[in-house]
Amino acid sequence: TGINQIKTGEILNQKAKTFDHKWQGDAEAMTLSTNKSIIIAFEGKNRLWRYQNGPTPFQNVGEDIPMPKNLDGLSENHGIEAIAEYKTNYLIIMGEGNEKKKDPIPGWYQDDDHQWQQISLKFDEDYTVSDLTSLNTDNLLLVERKLGWFGWRIRFSLLSTKQLKPSATLDRNIISVLSLPFPTDNFEAIAAYPKTNNEFIIYLMSDDNRNPLQRTLFLQFSLNFVH
Repeated sequence: TGINQIKTGEILNQKAKTFDHKWQGDAEAMTLSTNKSIIIAFEGKNRLWRYQNGPTPFQNVGEDIPMPKNLDGLSENHGIEAIAEYKTNYLIIMGEGNEKKKDPIPGWYQDDDHQWQQISLKFDEDYTVSDLTSLNTDNLLLVERKLGWFGWRIRFSLLSTKQLKPSATLDRNIISVLSLPFPTDNFEAIAAYPKTNNEFIIYLMSDDNRNPLQRTLFLQFSLNFVH
């Protein structure tokens, strides 16, 4: 695969110990901050922790990041699913959405004063939010998923950061859908690396959930667009 120099390890809690139960450490999303610290979004008890940069950042103690005061639309099983730094030191988080209720998908972003402002995303065609990454200060790349009779369908959309205003309902610009016969699975992580001004290397990873019917896949592809 050409992948090397990988470091793995368990995330520590704020007592510098491993989590006793899955629900305590249900990490659903992460983003690399401009200062090289890693921010993790946890589901179940919805919260954000910052792990400072270092040779083994997850062996550090997680630091609390203040959360939005109102977390309407989130629950234990449908909590924070995506996080990105949409500009230097400013975060955006999105909930997963609920395919049964089909309510608007809740989200929050930090305004110029670092205050959380609520936004939403229209629930569409039974897709739920899987992850989010920043391409540049103008565009975010959103990945959504749904499971049907013929396996997983993975949808990619651009979200313009110019839409980020209090109580705004964001519009997606759908750019691609990944389905059979291409490799598909429960893709839950996405990251982007700028190669040129108009080309980005996209990394996509799935979670097998320790299920023999699922796979952990790592895909890499190129995204070209003019912004």
